Amino acid sequence: EAAYRMVQLIERVMLGAGSAPPASALVVGAAGAGRESERLGLEQALRDSRIATKLQVTTDAAIALQSAFAGSAGVLMIAGTGAIAVGRGAKGGMQRVGGWGWQFGDEGGGYSLARAAVAAVTRSHDGRSPDTRLTAELLKARNVASVEDLLAWARDATPGEIAALAPLVGKAASAGDPVAETLVETAAHELAHYVEALLARLPGSDIPVALAGGVLQPRSLVREKLTWLLSHRKPPVTVAEVTVDPPLGALAFAARLRGAERVLRRGWR
Repeated sequence: EAAYRMVQLIERVMLGAGSAPPASALVVGAAGAGRESERLGLEQALRDSRIATKLQVTTDAAIALQSAFAGSAGVLMIAGTGAIAVGRGAKGGMQRVGGWGWQFGDEGGGYSLARAAVAAVTRSHDGRSPDTRLTAELLKARNVASVEDLLAWARDATPGEIAALAPLVGKAASAGDPVAETLVETAAHELAHYVEALLARLPGSDIPVALAGGVLQPRSLVREKLTWLLSHRKPPVTVAEVTVDPPLGALAFAARLRGAERVLRRGWR
């Protein structure tokens, strides 16, 4: 099913660019492709479609890292619904920390942060913790009248739907809500642990770190706090202000797969 949808998308993109399948080279960066069985399964399904002459399936994190640092040493911390840090040292070779999924990991990601917010609302409702602005924010966002209704929705919600509530934590924290401020601080510390663990694995020094994902959007409180934590680390870590554009990373990999010497960056249509 995933391969079928990808083939449809690729065909539309190629026709829009004035070409037609098969592509000379195709690189797919997909969530879940870090698991070998799923990567090989998707790769085989795409090969069977004959959508491209040369084909490589890798992870979404790998193409994002390529777009951020173009093959140079660097670490990319991604916090969207989940959380993963990927990096490359001065001698090459990609390493990763996190990305274990919302059930058992991904601390600091959008799902984890929003789930913590819902839990904080239930504690406040019980009187086990102080009142929090998060109660009103989450009830309004889901258009429900009570904490019980909020939990009834959350039990059947997807991880992505839960994660969509994460920006409300930053909103409440910006308004001075101490419960939300604590959640933001906790998320930033969790993400800092990813980066620190990954840097310990990578050879070389002064490796820059780039930030990406919905939780780490520019001017978000989690991003600001994480940047502060990394800059005050010993030795300090440089947060690189680079554009992370994963499709460009995939395009660079595809050019290499095809044997081209370089890819000229052109504006997307």
